[in-house]
Amino acid sequence: MTGKRPTAADWPSFPVIDVAPGQPRGTEPTPLPLSVGSVAVTLAGLHQTATYAGVLCGMPVPGQLIADALDRAAAHFPAARRPPAFLPPVIRRGIHVSAAFGALPWFGLPAVTSTALLTSPVPVRDPDEIFSCALVVWWQDGFGPPGADVSDGLARLSWTEIAWDTGP
Repeated sequence: MTGKRPTAADWPSFPVIDVAPGQPRGTEPTPLPLSVGSVAVTLAGLHQTATYAGVLCGMPVPGQLIADALDRAAAHFPAARRPPAFLPPVIRRGIHVSAAFGALPWFGLPAVTSTALLTSPVPVRDPDEIFSCALVVWWQDGFGPPGADVSDGLARLSWTEIAWDTGP
Protein backbone atom coordinates (compact mmCIF):
# COMPACT_ATOMS: atom_id res chain seq x y z
CA MET A 1 0.00 0.00 0.00
CA THR A 2 2.99 2.30 0.05
CA GLY A 3 2.50 5.28 -2.21
CA LYS A 4 -1.24 4.75 -2.59
CA ARG A 5 -3.70 6.55 -0.35
CA PRO A 6 -5.80 3.97 1.50
CA THR A 7 -9.57 4.06 1.29
CA ALA A 8 -12.09 3.10 3.95
CA ALA A 9 -12.43 -0.30 2.27
CA ASP A 10 -8.69 -1.09 2.70
CA TRP A 11 -8.71 -1.57 6.48
CA PRO A 12 -9.02 -5.39 6.40
CA SER A 13 -5.60 -5.53 4.72
CA PHE A 14 -3.84 -3.68 7.58
CA PRO A 15 -1.78 -5.54 10.23
CA VAL A 16 -3.82 -7.01 13.10
CA ILE A 17 -2.86 -7.61 16.75
CA ASP A 18 -4.92 -10.10 18.76
CA VAL A 19 -5.89 -8.80 22.21
CA ALA A 20 -6.71 -11.31 24.94
CA PRO A 21 -9.87 -10.83 27.02
CA GLY A 22 -9.25 -8.51 29.95
CA GLN A 23 -6.23 -6.86 28.31
CA PRO A 24 -6.22 -3.16 27.40
CA ARG A 25 -7.63 -2.57 23.94
CA GLY A 26 -5.13 0.15 23.15
CA THR A 27 -7.85 2.40 21.78
CA GLU A 28 -7.52 4.97 24.54
CA PRO A 29 -4.42 7.16 24.79
CA THR A 30 -1.95 6.42 27.54
CA PRO A 31 -2.81 8.95 30.24
CA LEU A 32 -0.24 11.51 31.26
CA PRO A 33 -0.22 12.32 34.98
CA LEU A 34 -1.77 15.78 34.66
CA SER A 35 -4.07 17.72 36.91
CA VAL A 36 -5.80 21.06 36.70
CA GLY A 37 -6.25 22.32 40.22
CA SER A 38 -7.23 19.22 42.16
CA VAL A 39 -8.87 17.45 39.18
CA ALA A 40 -7.04 14.63 37.42
CA VAL A 41 -7.30 15.12 33.66
CA THR A 42 -6.43 13.22 30.50
CA LEU A 43 -4.77 14.72 27.45
CA ALA A 44 -7.42 14.02 24.79
CA GLY A 45 -5.93 16.14 22.01
CA LEU A 46 -2.69 18.02 21.44
CA HIS A 47 -1.81 20.36 18.61
CA GLN A 48 1.69 21.79 18.42
CA THR A 49 3.20 24.23 15.98
CA ALA A 50 6.35 26.28 15.74
CA THR A 51 5.57 29.60 17.40
CA TYR A 52 7.19 31.56 14.58
CA ALA A 53 5.95 29.36 11.71
CA GLY A 54 5.00 31.58 8.80
CA VAL A 55 7.00 34.59 10.00
CA LEU A 56 9.15 35.60 7.06
CA CYS A 57 11.19 38.32 8.75
CA GLY A 58 11.21 40.49 11.83
CA MET A 59 9.90 39.63 15.26
CA PRO A 60 6.15 39.95 15.87
CA VAL A 61 5.08 41.45 19.17
CA PRO A 62 4.57 38.62 21.72
CA GLY A 63 1.08 39.90 22.57
CA GLN A 64 -0.04 39.45 18.98
CA LEU A 65 1.40 35.91 18.86
CA ILE A 66 -0.46 35.05 22.06
CA ALA A 67 -3.75 36.44 20.71
CA ASP A 68 -3.25 34.56 17.43
CA ALA A 69 -2.56 31.31 19.33
CA LEU A 70 -5.78 31.67 21.30
CA ASP A 71 -7.72 32.27 18.07
CA ARG A 72 -6.11 29.22 16.43
CA ALA A 73 -6.92 27.08 19.50
CA ALA A 74 -10.60 27.82 19.09
CA ALA A 75 -10.33 26.97 15.37
CA HIS A 76 -8.53 23.63 16.02
CA PHE A 77 -11.14 22.55 18.55
CA PRO A 78 -14.40 24.10 17.29
CA ALA A 79 -16.59 22.08 19.68
CA ALA A 80 -15.11 23.95 22.67
CA ARG A 81 -17.84 25.65 24.67
CA ARG A 82 -15.55 28.03 26.53
CA PRO A 83 -12.66 30.23 25.41
CA PRO A 84 -9.25 28.64 25.77
CA ALA A 85 -7.34 29.16 28.99
CA PHE A 86 -3.63 29.78 28.72
CA LEU A 87 -0.50 29.52 30.77
CA PRO A 88 1.38 32.82 30.49
CA PRO A 89 4.60 32.22 28.55
CA VAL A 90 8.03 33.20 29.76
CA ILE A 91 9.05 36.09 27.51
CA ARG A 92 12.65 36.11 26.38
CA ARG A 93 14.34 39.43 25.77
CA GLY A 94 17.70 40.48 24.46
CA ILE A 95 19.60 42.93 22.32
CA HIS A 96 20.24 42.29 18.63
CA VAL A 97 23.25 44.14 17.29
CA SER A 98 23.12 44.98 13.61
CA ALA A 99 25.64 46.89 11.52
CA ALA A 100 22.80 48.68 9.75
CA PHE A 101 20.60 49.50 12.74
CA GLY A 102 22.83 49.26 15.82
CA ALA A 103 21.58 47.68 19.04
CA LEU A 104 17.88 46.83 18.97
CA PRO A 105 15.88 45.17 21.77
CA TRP A 106 13.95 42.02 20.94
CA PHE A 107 11.31 39.98 22.75
CA GLY A 108 10.38 36.41 21.97
CA LEU A 109 8.28 33.45 23.01
CA PRO A 110 9.35 29.81 23.43
CA ALA A 111 9.74 27.89 20.17
CA VAL A 112 6.58 25.73 20.32
CA THR A 113 2.95 26.73 20.85
CA SER A 114 0.84 23.90 22.30
CA THR A 115 -2.94 23.64 22.38
CA ALA A 116 -4.46 20.82 24.43
CA LEU A 117 -7.93 19.44 24.90
CA LEU A 118 -8.07 18.07 28.44
CA THR A 119 -10.87 15.85 29.77
CA SER A 120 -12.07 14.64 33.15
CA PRO A 121 -14.61 11.86 33.78
CA VAL A 122 -16.36 14.17 36.26
CA PRO A 123 -18.74 16.93 35.11
CA VAL A 124 -18.15 20.32 36.75
CA ARG A 125 -21.64 21.86 36.57
CA ASP A 126 -24.29 19.55 35.11
CA PRO A 127 -24.56 16.14 36.80
CA ASP A 128 -26.57 14.87 33.82
CA GLU A 129 -23.52 15.16 31.57
CA ILE A 130 -20.86 12.47 31.38
CA PHE A 131 -17.54 14.32 31.53
CA SER A 132 -15.92 17.75 31.37
CA CYS A 133 -13.38 19.29 29.00
CA ALA A 134 -11.12 22.33 28.84
CA LEU A 135 -8.95 23.87 26.16
CA VAL A 136 -5.54 25.18 27.28
CA VAL A 137 -2.73 26.91 25.38
CA TRP A 138 0.89 27.04 26.54
CA TRP A 139 4.38 27.56 25.14
CA GLN A 140 7.37 25.25 25.52
CA ASP A 141 10.91 24.96 24.20
CA GLY A 142 10.45 21.84 22.07
CA PHE A 143 7.88 19.53 20.50
CA GLY A 144 6.59 16.74 22.71
CA PRO A 145 4.55 16.12 25.83
CA PRO A 146 4.18 18.84 28.43
CA GLY A 147 7.06 19.19 30.86
CA ALA A 148 7.13 19.82 34.60
CA ASP A 149 6.71 23.58 34.20
CA VAL A 150 3.50 23.02 32.21
CA SER A 151 2.24 20.49 34.77
CA ASP A 152 2.90 23.04 37.52
CA GLY A 153 1.07 25.75 35.55
CA LEU A 154 -1.92 23.48 34.91
CA ALA A 155 -2.11 22.66 38.62
CA ARG A 156 -2.54 26.38 39.36
CA LEU A 157 -5.59 26.69 37.07
CA SER A 158 -9.15 26.20 38.32
CA TRP A 159 -10.92 23.39 36.46
CA THR A 160 -14.34 24.75 37.45
CA GLU A 161 -13.50 28.09 35.82
CA ILE A 162 -12.09 26.78 32.53
CA ALA A 163 -14.02 23.53 31.89
CA TRP A 164 -17.38 22.81 30.32
CA ASP A 165 -19.55 19.71 30.66
CA THR A 166 -20.40 17.49 27.75
CA GLY A 167 -21.60 14.05 26.81
CA PRO A 168 -21.06 11.60 24.00
